[in-house]
Amino acid sequence: MAVDVLSRHREWVDKNPLKRWRGDAGASAMETAGLLGVSAHAIYGWESGATRPSEESMDALAKVLGPDARSIWSAWEEEKPTL
Repeated sequence: MAVDVLSRHREWVDKNPLKRWRGDAGASAMETAGLLGVSAHAIYGWESGATRPSEESMDALAKVLGPDARSIWSAWEEEKPTL
């Protein structure tokens, strides 16, 4: 049971829109942080679902995710598996 929950969580994290963008772009967390004006720690927190981008950071995310960044992010959050 616990392994299944962890597996589902890992799958969900792998679907993070910023993480996918970084993979496609070949961008490091540090490079992405510089582009968005945040820390690499913030990038890792957002990608893991541990933290959520602020409204200001969500505006910055639109640089990489496009104008639908908020709805893309919300759709990802809604898929979060329950522990």
